[in-house]
Amino acid sequence: MKPEFDAIAENYDKSFTDLPIGSLQRNQVYRFLDPILLNLKSKNVLDLGCGTGEDAIWFARRNFIVTAIDYSSEMIQVANQKTAAKNLQSKIKYYPLSITELERLPDDLKFDLIFSDFGALNCIDPAFLASLSQTLYERLEPHGHFVSVILNRFCLWESVYFILKRKFKRVFRRMNSDGIMAPLTNDVKIKTHYYSPGGFYFFFQQHFKKSRNSPIGLFVPPSYLTWFEKQKNIKWLIFLDKLDQLNPFKTASSYASDHFIIHMTRK
Repeated sequence: MKPEFDAIAENYDKSFTDLPIGSLQRNQVYRFLDPILLNLKSKNVLDLGCGTGEDAIWFARRNFIVTAIDYSSEMIQVANQKTAAKNLQSKIKYYPLSITELERLPDDLKFDLIFSDFGALNCIDPAFLASLSQTLYERLEPHGHFVSVILNRFCLWESVYFILKRKFKRVFRRMNSDGIMAPLTNDVKIKTHYYSPGGFYFFFQQHFKKSRNSPIGLFVPPSYLTWFEKQKNIKWLIFLDKLDQLNPFKTASSYASDHFIIHMTRK
């Protein structure tokens, strides 16, 4: 069976990465990462669920050496094309692997930072996350960093949206303990599990110490609220992004945002 994300690879950047909401949310991720990168002892990064390579390219432009994996061969194809267009092939190596197949990477590859963006780990069976913790621990250098962007178990924007749409059964859909079949297209869905910051850290606490977590998209809405991306409404998006930047309660409010970003260090 073809990976579900093959179906959206060709248009993923057009439908998220390059749109205002996707761009603003990704920049929130990068602002969180910047001070972490300053403290890395070397330059080796593993990108889990790299998609079309947007983050791998961002790291490479900052002179990092990136190993990037994704289960979707179509996503990898787009990523390779983008990387070649920017002449960064010497800094990024892509592997068509699932996050559950990290043992297939060369044994000698060790990393200073392992990173996963925009819900790649939400698509993994929760039963696998505890063993993933051990694998990531073994792949990281001493005092290495693990940073992940996770779809939140509760999203205030989404709950209000479904209430206004009178779709009351969907208001708390993310809280389903068995996960839900989330749509990628009209015809393709993928099993998705949602976590709170504390709930996600639970799976990794044996091998990692939590440093901090922060909301991604508390005021900036989820990407499916396309009303905000109309040209006349862009000013509101910029204002909402400013509110996200000024938010003084980042730890607490990361329990109500579209995504949260969590930083852990290897014990």
